[in-house]
Amino acid sequence: MNILLLSDSQPGGEWIATQTVIENLKIKDKKFKFYLISSNKNNQLLKRSLFEEVLFIKKKAFKKPLKHYRELLYQIINGAKIIDFLIKRKKIDLVIITDYLLAISYLLSQKKRNYLFFFHGIKNRYQIFRDTLNHYLIFKKILEILAWTLTKKIIVPSEYAKNFLSDSYKFLNKKKFLIIPNLIRKNFKNTICFSCINNFKEKFQLKNKKILIYSGRLVEGKGIENLIQSFLKIKNQFPKLILVIAYFGKENKLLIFKDEKIKYFKDLKINELVQLYQSSKLAVLPSYFETFSLFIREAIFCNLPIISTNCGDVSNILSNIFIIKESKIDAITQKIKDFLHNESYYKKEFLKIRNNFIKFNYSEEEIIKSWLKLFKEYEK
Repeated sequence: MNILLLSDSQPGGEWIATQTVIENLKIKDKKFKFYLISSNKNNQLLKRSLFEEVLFIKKKAFKKPLKHYRELLYQIINGAKIIDFLIKRKKIDLVIITDYLLAISYLLSQKKRNYLFFFHGIKNRYQIFRDTLNHYLIFKKILEILAWTLTKKIIVPSEYAKNFLSDSYKFLNKKKFLIIPNLIRKNFKNTICFSCINNFKEKFQLKNKKILIYSGRLVEGKGIENLIQSFLKIKNQFPKLILVIAYFGKENKLLIFKDEKIKYFKDLKINELVQLYQSSKLAVLPSYFETFSLFIREAIFCNLPIISTNCGDVSNILSNIFIIKESKIDAITQKIKDFLHNESYYKKEFLKIRNNFIKFNYSEEEIIKSWLKLFKEYEK
């Protein structure tokens, strides 16, 4: 079965989740062959070996007037040409799309509108903060609505994501939604290697440190600036405490604050990331919005206590003592301090959460079965 994936493949949790699904499906059944057309060349997380062919869409910078509109249309038209080029050469059985602009490119290039939309979370600031709406965002929103309206199914990772979309876009047919949770990479389920952890700490100068971590993208909606300000308020009260921010993709200069007790690790290898989790004292997710946080689930598998703002489906996983009511500096600060002063109690409670999650809330086998069942519907 030949499957074409159209994705912006931005480095981060969404792309990690997509590749993890593909990797597991190829292990389960060798008949699956995946092709990728991407609008992003700069993805350090891209595993080319998973795809029979990888093509990139050209982008072009324009000057005023209508700079952003022209850039967008250029990308859509070039995307349509590349999609048509590949589909004419390969017998494609199914198209899966994770980006609405690529959905528009597909609709322009093909008469058949037979595609699935794999929802990859919020794409613009307005959907989180509701404070920057302009004509360009309205134009993009119209394209996004068109992409979702014409798809056969919208695959979402959680009940929360389904409810968010159906509440935000009431015209969408609820029968289109299919919930398939994201898979967690097998590396996070490995047994702890103490010598590996010691070597990791030595390599990154983390010995004898209490490590507070955030892992993910450096984007505004993640609330990282609030976490940094919270850490700066308490760093002198806990001399051994340091903050490590492990991130993927582009740097955001607005979110990088220079301090001797804050370390930024860019594009860690998967084994190093796991060792960072296993070396740490506490993980913090300060996000304004999430649909399905891989960070929380990875921390749970690594037996790393995590506190999080009340975003996405967090309340279905963590108990109240681990939940920060909102992404505000004082609230994050207080929760970190509570954990550090009552560490043994938090760890005991976290163990209950971990055991419950692994036993009842996560089944790799069921997730793979859901994907196989979906693909069978479209197999020719």
